Amino acid sequence: MSCQEVCDEYKKSNQGGVEVGFTCDATLCTATTRDADLVQEACSGLGKSSISEIIKLEIEVGFSCAASQICGCQPRKKTNEAILSLNERQRARGISPQCDLNGTLCGTEP
Repeated sequence: MSCQEVCDEYKKSNQGGVEVGFTCDATLCTATTRDADLVQEACSGLGKSSISEIIKLEIEVGFSCAASQICGCQPRKKTNEAILSLNERQRARGISPQCDLNGTLCGTEP
């Protein structure tokens, strides 16, 4: 496993121009059972991508939703905009997204 392979998997998790691996990471681990709609949106299409290297790394370190941060993988602009929107919607539901918890996966303005 290498960080290059991990970051390549994030890049290849493309759904309509959004790298779903990043949006899923930004939402999945902070959502509650009441937030299935957000998780569905954030993670939709991920099953069509190989994420074996991402999973291997997260199992190895014992933290889910952390591979992109560990390897320093950077989302593209459209992905960052989607992350920002998902974070704002989580905050509106009283959820602290990863951005608020550890300063990662914060997204950017369009």
